[in-house]
Amino acid sequence: GFVGSPGGFGGSTSSMGPLAALAEGWSAQQSRFWVWVQEHLGGVLEGFALIAASSYLMLLCGYLLMTYIVGSLMYFQRSLVVAAMVKAANDRTEFFATVYSFSAVVICGLQLLATGRLLRFLGITLSLSAMPLVCMLGILGVGVQPSTTTVAMAEILRKVVGYSMVRPAREVLYTVVTREEKYKAKLSIDSVVQRLGDTVAAAVFEVLDVQMHLGLSGVAVAGAALCLVWIVWAVRLGRRHALLSSHSSARLIKA
Repeated sequence: GFVGSPGGFGGSTSSMGPLAALAEGWSAQQSRFWVWVQEHLGGVLEGFALIAASSYLMLLCGYLLMTYIVGSLMYFQRSLVVAAMVKAANDRTEFFATVYSFSAVVICGLQLLATGRLLRFLGITLSLSAMPLVCMLGILGVGVQPSTTTVAMAEILRKVVGYSMVRPAREVLYTVVTREEKYKAKLSIDSVVQRLGDTVAAAVFEVLDVQMHLGLSGVAVAGAALCLVWIVWAVRLGRRHALLSSHSSARLIKA
């Protein structure tokens, strides 16, 4: 009959083996993918719930959002200037490589020798405020005097202050929250807030430069205004951290 014959329907059973295995493997991959999505999406949503329930985490989230928005605006601004001043792509690459290499050397030296002393001397509030102040000076400087020298100075100063002072200060901000708030809120911030900041900056740049044709001056004014808001936000965040830190110390003394 058909079942035992080589050319009958029985031959299709062996040919379905690889297809069945492939389908089973695909199903397993889909299952793992959806488990991964649910775990990560659930963590992000839990993080945002924690942020929404904490005014301190809201301040921290807002500070980081301003960091990403202004940082992206500065990127667009310096890209325009360097593209206009340095025509060859290889020369532009060499220019930025030199700037970043010099910044890295200075940052490494400061982190090894001065970061701890600077944080203790300035405190968290002044350390957090240093970044928007430096960015405001850099944005206005490039807007008033658009040159590769101004861009290099602004970028080096921004990176040095950011990596040697502000990033360590930002890590200290998480010392007054619970372990759950720290890790779940950071997951949400790293996953969504940074991309949101980049998107907002791109939209602002599109409106100012492309649609309104305000050019570098418009970007400089908008960036400086954002930096002023950022400074106020940094002061509020620093003061709130000091308050929570004092409460934590008082509880430890009573314990």
